[in-house]
Amino acid sequence: MLNIGICTRERPKMLAELLESLCISIAQAGETVEIILIENGPPTGAKDVAESFADRLNISYHNEPRLGLVYARNAVVTQFLAGESEWIALVDDDEVVAPDWLSVFLQARADFPDADLLVGPTLKIYDPSAPRILRAARPKFHPHGHKVFRSGTNNCLMRREIFDDGEKLHLFDLAYNLTGGEDFDFFRRIRLRGYTCRYFKSALTYEHVPESRQSLRFQFSKIGHQAHCSGIVTINHMGRFAGSLFVLREILRDVTKGVVFGLIGVFILVVSEQRGLRLLARAWVAVASAIGRPRVFWSRPSESYATVQGQ
Repeated sequence: MLNIGICTRERPKMLAELLESLCISIAQAGETVEIILIENGPPTGAKDVAESFADRLNISYHNEPRLGLVYARNAVVTQFLAGESEWIALVDDDEVVAPDWLSVFLQARADFPDADLLVGPTLKIYDPSAPRILRAARPKFHPHGHKVFRSGTNNCLMRREIFDDGEKLHLFDLAYNLTGGEDFDFFRRIRLRGYTCRYFKSALTYEHVPESRQSLRFQFSKIGHQAHCSGIVTINHMGRFAGSLFVLREILRDVTKGVVFGLIGVFILVVSEQRGLRLLARAWVAVASAIGRPRVFWSRPSESYATVQGQ
């Protein structure tokens, strides 16, 4: 038996779509699963959604009234540790999972017994009316089973020991409760403790991007915000001097990637429109990161998790 942890807030429609996809994936995997569902903030219908799946899914619903994603994530961990499962998968409420998502993770766990964390990519799905450069963008893929040191908690499978090693309880840091960056911080701490994280391209989830997020302006701001948060985490871990040097190196890398991918993308665009757009999308992401990352030196990230996009 394993757990699947989901944090949700004011997204009953998206939550229903995720649970519908989990019905298929869990049935295909043939695994006994208990879903831990945490509704953050005032209840707005997640319990009703969960009850509508009671005949197909084993869902344990809980409300975490303290607002913030870290409070919600830690509530998932607390409920997980109160049970007997040795593994928990985490997925976000604005995603759906591929039919073989859980099967891929379970097979990968068997094939790579040294892996303490298993992670997969999330593909963003935009409407046909969204800017073409957004629709062309793809996440960075790695070879099957490749060791990685940076990822998110929106598509992963983790051992129980990562949270409770018998000596200390390891939770997400409340310093990032409303700003984000808690998963980047968590993965840095996991790496320092010597745990192994492996990547599996076939463990796919899909994020259907709501209309409110489909503008270039919103996505540019979001990428910059994520870079800003990662810089804050880096300085908190490495110290002001060493962390600042590392952030400066990352800014230089972003600028270089923006120029190189931009120039190559313009050239390739003449030969292959799709490949050219993908390169230009990578350049666009690099530029957004290069603009957002320096903010670490004079400001704190905005509290992006104080509001909710989607439904």
